[in-house]
Amino acid sequence: MKKSDPKLLNRYIFGLGSGLLFATINQKEWCVPENLRLNTNNYFSIIDDYAKMSNASDDKLVVALLFYGFKTTFPCK
Repeated sequence: MKKSDPKLLNRYIFGLGSGLLFATINQKEWCVPENLRLNTNNYFSIIDDYAKMSNASDDKLVVALLFYGFKTTFPCK
């Protein structure tokens, strides 16, 4: 993932992560440990890790990478 304007990109990624977590709060799409406080750095890592793992193309939507990255990183047992 290319980082052009760091402040703007950080806000965007934070908004995506927070929005996904809020939108799925009553669904069991993924299970983030209760004691883990996710932040923008976590979101970047999840996006990057999932993009590498899935060999995602450069035109893959970031929100999709984060969504499936959450599912892969925090599977419900």
